[in-house]
Amino acid sequence: MKKAKEAKKVLAQKRREYLKKINTSIKVKQSKLAALEKKLAAMKKEFAQKPILTIQESGIEKIKKQIDYNYFTYACPEQLPIVDQLVRSVAEMSVSDSTKINGCYHSAIHLLDTLSSVDTNCILDLADHIRNSVSWGSVRHKTAYLKSLIYNFVSQRELEIAAFSCPGC
Repeated sequence: MKKAKEAKKVLAQKRREYLKKINTSIKVKQSKLAALEKKLAAMKKEFAQKPILTIQESGIEKIKKQIDYNYFTYACPEQLPIVDQLVRSVAEMSVSDSTKINGCYHSAIHLLDTLSSVDTNCILDLADHIRNSVSWGSVRHKTAYLKSLIYNFVSQRELEIAAFSCPGC
């Protein structure tokens, strides 16, 4: 009976030591986890994105007036979804501090100068180009693609108009 009691005491002692080891291991892992969570929070703060721009309805209305949006509602309502996306992209570019186009950031001042020449004909040509030439399945970032497309299209159009109006220059 004495041997059984001593065996129980030894077994209980071994269990207590085992539990101490486990508790120590758990505490070490918890402290490592806390340190990692702290590091993660710091990284999230460091890499936090700018708040998403809110485009005021007045900005969209200004672009719609600039391109004579009513023309599209009556003359070609089938193009309204594309026109709405183009209007939204132009409005986003006009309110942001800078926009990344073709891998380079362009300032708002530079963009506003270019975007001021967007008109009904430009949007019509862009909508036709998108409908006939763009394969949306291969485009990962549609908004960024549209912004680059608009900027490049308007810039090219301005160059063509300048070359046409001054052929000898």
